[in-house]
Amino acid sequence: MIAELLKESLLSVYLNERLNEGPEDHPEVNASCVTPEALAADMNKELERINTIAKDRASRGIKDVIYHKKQIQAVIKKDGGLDVEKFKKLITEPPKTIFDKNPKMEKSDKGKSQFTVNTGLPAIRGIIYDESDGKFKEINTCPGAGACQLVCYARKGFYGMNDGKILKLIRRLNLLWNNPEEYYNMIMDELEPLALKLKRQGRRTGDVDQLVIRWNDAGDFFSETYYNIAQRVTADLLDSGFDVKSYAYTKQAKFVDLATDKFIMNFSKGSAPSELRKVDLDKVKYSDIVQRVDTEGNPMFKDLFAKGIDPETGKKKKYDINPETGLPNFIEGGAEELKKRVSKEYNIPIERLKYQFELPAEEDEKFKYDVIVLPTGDSDIGAQRNDVHKTFLLVH
Repeated sequence: MIAELLKESLLSVYLNERLNEGPEDHPEVNASCVTPEALAADMNKELERINTIAKDRASRGIKDVIYHKKQIQAVIKKDGGLDVEKFKKLITEPPKTIFDKNPKMEKSDKGKSQFTVNTGLPAIRGIIYDESDGKFKEINTCPGAGACQLVCYARKGFYGMNDGKILKLIRRLNLLWNNPEEYYNMIMDELEPLALKLKRQGRRTGDVDQLVIRWNDAGDFFSETYYNIAQRVTADLLDSGFDVKSYAYTKQAKFVDLATDKFIMNFSKGSAPSELRKVDLDKVKYSDIVQRVDTEGNPMFKDLFAKGIDPETGKKKKYDINPETGLPNFIEGGAEELKKRVSKEYNIPIERLKYQFELPAEEDEKFKYDVIVLPTGDSDIGAQRNDVHKTFLLVH
């Protein structure tokens, strides 16, 4: 009987029979109560996996969620205790930092008097231990996500391949959920000294050294509290006399409409239809994922790039990379042809289209350009600029 009750409990969690029990700091968030034993077992299994030497480490697989049906069934069949406290301690340990600097941000800074930092949360779903009621909960960190879930960079790319980063993002989410004021304080402790350093450097060199803050390189503004912290940080740094600009991607209409010149919002067109209907795309800055084939079934971009050869293995690579720029090389005439295809498919004047490296050094009038982001090695500079309206993402 006990085994059957346990099985029923665990599977009901998997089947999303949820309770809405968000604390006062995030009243609009639907937090799902999760069986602590199931979570602990799964996370302990993951700890064992990531602590195994790389050559013997098993792959976690495509479903990079904390647990799924097969894992739950495996837990049911196993004997022995489950260390819930170990899991709780693991995810509630304070994060060492809130912000990072990753290679993509460094590409955006190249040749410019700016320094870009970025922060994020677990993509799509995250697990927290709610100190207000002593329960583990699953948090939807991307409540407006729609089609973008299929190609989410954070799930398929950089973060999905690094176990340490996943745990770091979970710890940030736990701190934000349980103690948002301390989350704000940690941010200011990190960014104020950096902004001051940049200001001093600018005074010595005569250049304007701007601090650029990217929010949501994974996750989204899942609550009003989180969004308000981002706005408060930006305003407080500006009020202190620092040259600061924030920007973010979001799938939620209510936030994209609050964009300013100092807090630039990029609406993701891969949002849920209910969010997309609330947005006037002519009036907001947005990004769209270019499909691999057009509406007539013809290829959109893959045939326009030169194929590469890995010099070590001799195997074919998706792209031949220019060693000077880090960007994929086009076949002859490919760059012009891609602009023609995007112009036709999206019904926009070709003269508006730019590759990000073609943008002028200084920002022009608002929404003057639309940019194409190459499938690998490109920067994020278009998302930071008010003169860019549409961003077309080539996802390989």
